[in-house]
Amino acid sequence: MSTVTLHLTAILLCMPPIAIYVYDQAITFREQIDYIWSRRCSAVTVLFALLHLSTISTYMLYIVDEYITQCQV
Repeated sequence: MSTVTLHLTAILLCMPPIAIYVYDQAITFREQIDYIWSRRCSAVTVLFALLHLSTISTYMLYIVDEYITQCQV
């Protein structure tokens, strides 16, 4: 397999977890507003926010890393 094919495969394998995460956020958005974001700030709210920010940043960094390592100058 070529290097480009390996990088494309890695990116495509990363897409299903991202799609599942976005789907989960879409179907639970109303509950998040009701149970998390409408409450006053607490440790649970901060932990919830950090969990989602870390998930999004991990996915984005993985995709960016795959594109950067694919680029050969």
